Amino acid sequence: MLRLGIVGTGWINREFADAAIQSGKYEITAVLSRKRETAVSFAKEFGSSQTKLFSDLQEFMREPGFDVVYIASPNSLHFAQSKLALECGKHVLVEKPAVSNPMELAHLISLAAEKNLYYIEAIRNVYEKNFQKIKELVVAPEEVTGANFTYMKYSSRYHLVLEGQEPSVFSLQYSGGALTDLGIYLVYAALELFGKPLDGTYICDKIVTGVDGTGIIILNYPAFRVCCQVGKIGDSFLPCEIYTKKGTVLLDGIQSVSDIKIWKRDAKTTETVLSSALGNPLAEEAAVFAQWISEFPSPQVCSEYQYATLRTKMAHELLFQLRRQAGISFPADRLTSVL
Repeated sequence: MLRLGIVGTGWINREFADAAIQSGKYEITAVLSRKRETAVSFAKEFGSSQTKLFSDLQEFMREPGFDVVYIASPNSLHFAQSKLALECGKHVLVEKPAVSNPMELAHLISLAAEKNLYYIEAIRNVYEKNFQKIKELVVAPEEVTGANFTYMKYSSRYHLVLEGQEPSVFSLQYSGGALTDLGIYLVYAALELFGKPLDGTYICDKIVTGVDGTGIIILNYPAFRVCCQVGKIGDSFLPCEIYTKKGTVLLDGIQSVSDIKIWKRDAKTTETVLSSALGNPLAEEAAVFAQWISEFPSPQVCSEYQYATLRTKMAHELLFQLRRQAGISFPADRLTSVL
């Protein structure tokens, strides 16, 4: 059983805690929250009477009663919190985006290797079994002629922007915006299904806080393009599609897949490949991470971790390129330029 510490008590922390408990592989032994009442409520629901509560980050990370930490705080805080966790000997699971830029990522990957620890970005879609089914259908890149991915979801925090406030998800200071928060799912999906693109373009509409509210990503491959629409200030109900020489793979989403169909051009028929209701969307990644950490350092697990680390590096290099191309600069970029 892995002893798990949780940074934060927001909805995504609750979702991961629930997934961790459901897996039967974790016990929550420590919780960090700015407010004691939220920590007490969180521990009562997901922990036990023995779960320790903290409001100070340094004290929390130095606590010997947990081995793995899950971090889901505002984006720009991920680097410092992950760095401290690794220095304190903890395996780190950090919610996407794990970092603000590739410089931070390189530093943390190196530190994790030095400490003989795992540092993992929690990006749920590529760990889902339903996503693996898409990979089985798209086994030959030469058969692909293009793809359209969409993930637009109106943020519950956008009304605060309209009222003149600057919540962290829409703040340059906190490395927010549509590309880093939602576009990362589309970038990971493209990398996993089609490999590294030749180059990419990001055309976005910025909101008053300076971050991107919506945007279009174009990823260029040798024989096709992947077009992605992303946004946090509107809702889209468009399907995601992968085009092949023989037909079209239709998906109800790419950030989380529950329905897959294939349009077969010659037969002019649509076949349902998969239709399954999803439970907790973080359950499968929580189980994978538990297996990796529990079986460390087996050759198979190390190989899977190295692959995941390489994919994370490619994703953040691409996100950084797209963001800078769109003229979006985070304060964190200046702070980590000396790393």
